[in-house]
Amino acid sequence: MPKQCAALAKEGIEAWEARKRLPRSAPKAHPTMPPLGSDATAPYPFDFSTRSGSVILEQPDAKSRIRIRLFCRDDMDLLDRMYTVMQKAYFSPHSWVNLSSILKRTPLTREQLYHQLCDQQNYFVLADLMPSVAAAPVAAPLGGADDLIALQGPPVPDTEPRHAATAGTYAMSPPASTTNALDTSPLNAAMPAIPLLVGFMRVRLDFDAHVSTASLLAVDPTYQSRRVASKIVHATQRYLARTYYIFDGTFKVFVDRPELVAWFLREGFEDTGIVVPYERPEDLHWPAARHLLHGHWDKNGEMHH
Repeated sequence: MPKQCAALAKEGIEAWEARKRLPRSAPKAHPTMPPLGSDATAPYPFDFSTRSGSVILEQPDAKSRIRIRLFCRDDMDLLDRMYTVMQKAYFSPHSWVNLSSILKRTPLTREQLYHQLCDQQNYFVLADLMPSVAAAPVAAPLGGADDLIALQGPPVPDTEPRHAATAGTYAMSPPASTTNALDTSPLNAAMPAIPLLVGFMRVRLDFDAHVSTASLLAVDPTYQSRRVASKIVHATQRYLARTYYIFDGTFKVFVDRPELVAWFLREGFEDTGIVVPYERPEDLHWPAARHLLHGHWDKNGEMHH
């Protein structure tokens, strides 16, 4: 058995090394961030040639209509939408996760989020709400849009591009609204006419320790309590187990939010008993630590409880 695990780990490392050898033209310095609401077709200085085209991790079903996929270079115009989802998830009074009593600000600024998206060591996993399972395209990475909000600062005009599905390509359409109000309508009233980004998560891989580290799990409050976060977490780990033979994943959850810890335990994670400090204490209202949670999946992507 140890020899088999070693062989699988070796295959995963070789796949990763082969991916890193692909040609890149990314500069070492951080790129200049595009302005808020900028043209989605504007060129970006980072080369995402190794992640061109969307990789579908989980197809939508008729009930939830949630599609899970990997972020790719064609998704850079979703920066504003992703930042909005993160703001809503962590600071909206309608969010089940609401961390406003612990955090002073979002974990990342818009500029930092952009740099994280440009860093090819990160995997960002996106959750799209599809308008119709029958009409859900597979080949093209499509995004949605929502009203931009500014929970910290003056109102921001809604200039985010919106996409309509057109045979695997993007078609631009003007914004449908200019309000900055939070969307608290029920799901059946908020069903989009086009795919809408409703959640995401960041993952980093450690091939030396054979473990993934997930963070920035955020779901728009309007679409919470529909197992969107669960789909993101498990679809991601199934992909990592089957593709890179990464069978173990970790997540850090604030000690002061036992209900969040309980959610991860229900999803199959285990509490390691390790408590770690928050990386940026200046962003906290008071010193707060986090539980280190651990999950294990087999080579078929099934979680072991």
